Amino acid sequence: MKKTLFSTLLLSASVFSIAQVGIDTNNPKTTLDVNGSFATRESSVAITGSTATLDIKNAFYKITGGTANFSIVFSTTAPVGGVIQNGQRIVIYNDTNFEGSYNSFKIPSKTAQEFIYSGGAWYSVKAASNTPSQLKWFYAPSMVLDTSYTTTARTYNVYENYKKQFTNTGSESNVNYGPTGTITTIPIYNSSADFDYVITGYDKSVFYEVSINSSGVLSYKVNGAATDKTFMNIVFVPKN
Repeated sequence: MKKTLFSTLLLSASVFSIAQVGIDTNNPKTTLDVNGSFATRESSVAITGSTATLDIKNAFYKITGGTANFSIVFSTTAPVGGVIQNGQRIVIYNDTNFEGSYNSFKIPSKTAQEFIYSGGAWYSVKAASNTPSQLKWFYAPSMVLDTSYTTTARTYNVYENYKKQFTNTGSESNVNYGPTGTITTIPIYNSSADFDYVITGYDKSVFYEVSINSSGVLSYKVNGAATDKTFMNIVFVPKN
């Protein structure tokens, strides 16, 4: 009886001793406690056609090659056991000259982004370092509309105006404001499909039959002379 009890205690102590693992520490505070730096091996993936396929065997992938914007595809089965575990993380570095995308998540050229698996899908952990912060909404930049009288609908591409102003490719050059004065472009959403567009208000004494489509193209008619109080407010709502 005593021998059996002693063996049981030894087994329990042995199980307890491996409950926490310390690397370069004798006093681990978590299940895995690393006292120092660590690295994950890089796996290079070349784009085939317009797709970069990740086998999800590793934690860090560098995507290379390509001749145009491309899509990222994750393997649907795990290399061990077949079932992808919730919480698996993968970092992707886009080493191409083009934009990569997974569903609606974007990875611009020369930036890295982390993804985490949960509930049957991969999700972006945060915005890539060269993309806009994940705003809920923002107003469209100032625009110059033709307000001369007309009964024919005029159009104006609000998204393209935003893109030109933020990338400094319009008719007016940006004036830099900052300690270095080296900001030439502002991170943008690269597709008009990245937004919903909402006209929140406009001067009804000047504009009528006002609408905006899913590509960010405004349509309007003018029934009166504009004044210094004439306005139109348009909001960009990022879809992700």
